[in-house]
Amino acid sequence: MTDATEQTHQAWHRFTPESVEGRMLSAISTELGTSLAPRALALSSGVRAEVDGAAPDNSILVKLVPTQGTVKSAHRNRVLADMLKLTWLRTSAVPRARLVLGITEGIAPYFGVTSWPSQAAVDLGVDVYICTENGASRLIPAPDNHDT
Repeated sequence: MTDATEQTHQAWHRFTPESVEGRMLSAISTELGTSLAPRALALSSGVRAEVDGAAPDNSILVKLVPTQGTVKSAHRNRVLADMLKLTWLRTSAVPRARLVLGITEGIAPYFGVTSWPSQAAVDLGVDVYICTENGASRLIPAPDNHDT
């Protein structure tokens, strides 16, 4: 196996394409019109950071929050940590990357119009996609407020 093939093969061991995460990533991939796969990014410092999805050229980085069932404050904290990780990776490793946070319906209330996580996503340049059985759609920012 080539290094790139080996890395992709290893990355998909985190979750399978048939899992909730795999279906979410597939839905976002379809919505964005590009192939996305789990990836580990190596920073110049030697630190390695994983994302749940990345475009082949790292122009898109994705983190997923596949919460099902009762949503608790720990889930909100995970969402915020994932937004931080994405913005840190853009600053440290992939300066022009589009950042995407994929969430399930249970997490959506944390991204109400007047919520601070919603405003933080807008201000930090993180697109939030809600993933359902029917696919993925952009929740934040509103589709008419995005350059791409």
